[in-house]
Amino acid sequence: MAQLPKVLHDLGLSVLDCGHRTLVDRYLDTPKASVQASGWALRFRSGESEDGKLLRTLKALSPSDGDGLSEREEIESWVESIDKEWKGDALSESFKIFQDRWWWRACNGDCEIEASYDLVQWRKSLDGQTLCDEAFAIELELKLGTPSNLTQLASELSGKTGWHPAQWSKFSRGLDLK
Repeated sequence: MAQLPKVLHDLGLSVLDCGHRTLVDRYLDTPKASVQASGWALRFRSGESEDGKLLRTLKALSPSDGDGLSEREEIESWVESIDKEWKGDALSESFKIFQDRWWWRACNGDCEIEASYDLVQWRKSLDGQTLCDEAFAIELELKLGTPSNLTQLASELSGKTGWHPAQWSKFSRGLDLK
């Protein structure tokens, strides 16, 4: 983790801001997986807002390009509570993701990104048992600029560090938890 700010600097990025937060993501779907069948994942995130609100995100389910990069639509809004229904069907929790996230907002002349180092833990209740898995992940999220700026930056990061893009998403890994 301590390497990431130095690597960002070595890649010509200026760190504008940084911090730490603990996030809890709850992914919900109907018993018939209607949300996923319609091409979306529904996430409610706590830990981003100081006023206790949840960040409700509909994430388009688009596969990565094979290099661990994905470009997808996300529709976000702040809400007071977790939705109870999706198009008239009851929602229930599919799994939770706990993230201990250290983040850096950085920019160069071409783009602005949020780079994060996450300790990620997936939890799922199944037949009275709690299933768990965990991993470490570095995530780059484009805030300003073009996808090609991010692709180039990810390539340079991988070349400099030997860190290779994951071939999984946090959502798909949560679904696969067995």
